[in-house]
Amino acid sequence: MSTIGSSIASSGASSLHAAGVAGPVTQSAAFSAGLSNIGSGVTSTAGSIGSIFGSLTEISGIKSQAGTQARQQEFGAASSTFNAGLARQEAKLAIAATKLDIRRDRRKQQAFASLQDAMFAKAGVRIDSGTPILVVEDSLFNAELDILIKAFNTDVFAATKDFEAEQDLLEAQIQRDTGDQLKRAGDIKALTTASTAAFKLSNLLS
Repeated sequence: MSTIGSSIASSGASSLHAAGVAGPVTQSAAFSAGLSNIGSGVTSTAGSIGSIFGSLTEISGIKSQAGTQARQQEFGAASSTFNAGLARQEAKLAIAATKLDIRRDRRKQQAFASLQDAMFAKAGVRIDSGTPILVVEDSLFNAELDILIKAFNTDVFAATKDFEAEQDLLEAQIQRDTGDQLKRAGDIKALTTASTAAFKLSNLLS
């Protein structure tokens, strides 16, 4: 028997004796046991290699999933930030439009007061006292009240939009933080899996 065959038989005989087989072992039985040992070793090694490759595939999947989740959170944050800017822009436009309306209303108010004065004067009625002055003052008061109500409603609308903007910005920050946490969690999980694979490879090569 060749040197390799003898080594296989010797290994098989040792295994049989270790398993409790007493007395002399035939060369054929020893050789068969040795081949069985080799087969078990090959199967174990193949299983370890397969496990290592599986770990590498798992790492890729972990990184991909974490990256996708982080990008989704970042997209949500960008959307929330855009909504915040839109809400504040709506508030600014509403305030600017109301200021313009108020200026127009005050011009109309002044024009109407002048028209009343002219009508009373044309009729020969003095407007510095009595009913005529009360009519003019009441008209001016009502016009000014409408302006104040319009300004108040605009302030309320603008404050609501500013609050919405703050909420959107807060949501954007939460989404960014969540994305960072998901990415870190993915990195940690991938590192743990890589460490396990490296340990298996080290054992296999030792």
